Amino acid sequence: MPVTTRVALLDPQGTTGPQLLHSLPRLGYDTLRFSSAGDFFALLDSGQPIDLLLLVVENELASRSLFAACRALNIPTLLIVRDRRWEQLMPWRDAPGWDDFIELHGASIDDAINELAWRMRTLLLRARQAAQTASLGAASWGPYRFLDMAHTVLLHERRIRLQPRQYAFAVTLFRNAGQVITREWLWQSIWDKTTPYEGTRVLDVCAANIRKRLDLCAANGYELRAVYKQGYRLVSVLPGREPVKEREFTRRGRPRHAALAVNC
Repeated sequence: MPVTTRVALLDPQGTTGPQLLHSLPRLGYDTLRFSSAGDFFALLDSGQPIDLLLLVVENELASRSLFAACRALNIPTLLIVRDRRWEQLMPWRDAPGWDDFIELHGASIDDAINELAWRMRTLLLRARQAAQTASLGAASWGPYRFLDMAHTVLLHERRIRLQPRQYAFAVTLFRNAGQVITREWLWQSIWDKTTPYEGTRVLDVCAANIRKRLDLCAANGYELRAVYKQGYRLVSVLPGREPVKEREFTRRGRPRHAALAVNC
């Protein structure tokens, strides 16, 4: 029996087009519409599962508790911006809890539905991966032991606490050791950005911090290497063995098993 994905739409003003709502069941989603946060909380209190929240941008301050509840329950949140009113989004920039946003009125209904479907699938996949990673508990590679709940790595029993994105980056590298982790994948999955920050070296700085803090070197069995114009690769090495030339690690590819994406 197929599992139904339940999507909640919180739209206090009822501004979301009916054609869009009617398209969600065709995409395989069971959609519940709410006109107030109180009604949505009542559903959560009843114990009924919700897999994704679509939230029409209205009052940022009134939604902080809503975001907190969704984070606690691992419910991704997608903001909907109305009528090209981008100024609506400004108060939400520093509001923790939401995962992505979409503006639906600048294209045809078919294009809007296709983009919405893609963003919803992406958020749902991330949430499922996060739940799977959390269920795995501690994971070990050589002398490294990862403790998900504490964002901490044990190296020879020395505790190294990482920032959330550093931890997500590091555990992704270890879960996909030997493979290229592309910069594009890192931006989308760990930084929650569809395009890189222009003119910055955020990824390079994060990778350098991980290399230094985790002491990734031959003595500990792993080296972190940059793959030119592609991304990064964690390589398993043996102490005293001659390093393999980096040109042997230029095959393009995404990680087979995407790891937890964590927001700071």
